[in-house]
Amino acid sequence: MTVQATMTKRRKESPSTSRVDELPAHILRSIFNRLRFNDLVQAKSVCCSWNLLGDELTSKMPWLMLPSKKQVEEDDGIKVNNNGYHGFLNLKENRLYSLKTAPKEFSECCCIGSSHGWLVFLQEKAVPFLFNPFKQLRIELPSVDRQLGLEKMDIICHRNHLYALSDKNSIEVWDLHIGGNHVKKKSDFVFAFPDKSLAKEKSFRDVCTSGFYLVESCGDLLFVVRFIGDYVDWDGTLLHEQDHLTQDSNHPKVCPYRTFLFHVYKMDFKELKWVEMDTLGDRALFLGRNQLASVSTRCFLNCEKDCIYFSDDCWERIDEDYLYGGHDMGIYNLKDGSLKPVFEFSSDKIQPQPCWVIPDPAMFES
Repeated sequence: MTVQATMTKRRKESPSTSRVDELPAHILRSIFNRLRFNDLVQAKSVCCSWNLLGDELTSKMPWLMLPSKKQVEEDDGIKVNNNGYHGFLNLKENRLYSLKTAPKEFSECCCIGSSHGWLVFLQEKAVPFLFNPFKQLRIELPSVDRQLGLEKMDIICHRNHLYALSDKNSIEVWDLHIGGNHVKKKSDFVFAFPDKSLAKEKSFRDVCTSGFYLVESCGDLLFVVRFIGDYVDWDGTLLHEQDHLTQDSNHPKVCPYRTFLFHVYKMDFKELKWVEMDTLGDRALFLGRNQLASVSTRCFLNCEKDCIYFSDDCWERIDEDYLYGGHDMGIYNLKDGSLKPVFEFSSDKIQPQPCWVIPDPAMFES
């Protein structure tokens, strides 16, 4: 029986004769895990227990929020300006679901990130609010400084300490236990920038920039370094300026800037140093304007293990040219160093920039 037929049958039955909502939870979960997204959304309307489980499963999926593919490609970046988000990429099905009617928040406000399934928007006069796109819930927040939402300094709470990226390529640590209601910087507890990444930065100084992230994964503190080439072939090969200028028509297309490499380190708290990781095991990382997340691929079955899913968060370059910006997204395999697209546009100007929407990973750890 199809989901639609089940719904029709359920409406005709009286509450006293229906047995739909008495189906054992483990059987219902097994069935729901096999449904396509559209069927799952329809199934949520059958009864309360189906709705609760449907909410859990739809919020469990990582989504990539995207603007209209048609408008982006037709305008080729020239007229694309705050046209809003119009769809969500479902990684489980590798399918884009378009919104028939997009919430006004998507076109009237600026999305500056996401956290635990909620989007963070700025409206006029830099007034922020939270918005849940799947439940259509909105929470107003106090005003903030206009520049706050456009600056990137990662900070994370780990083991009752705050770890923050500093301007000197190091990690500062603030103790939450000292000083009563105040936090205190531990001046003798600053982690140096990893030597390998520092050497790589110096060797690429004139042809790339770097991004830095702090992520908690399975109780460990991870430091991720992202290398973004000014000019990179589609296969991920970094080009120097002279290579770009001497290209002929037979060469692969060159993107203005593109991520080509990641380094990942784990903090050794006994030795107080960063230890390089050559594999993430069964974990996957999500990096971008979203909350930085490490998820278990045993729970997020649609995610590839040992991979980094990334989107464009190069704020200082996104709006420097109408021909490109927002395009730098993909999937990087840490073990073999390979890159592949997560979703492709024919234009290099994607506005607004794609953004990951991910629930709280801790809710689904195994």
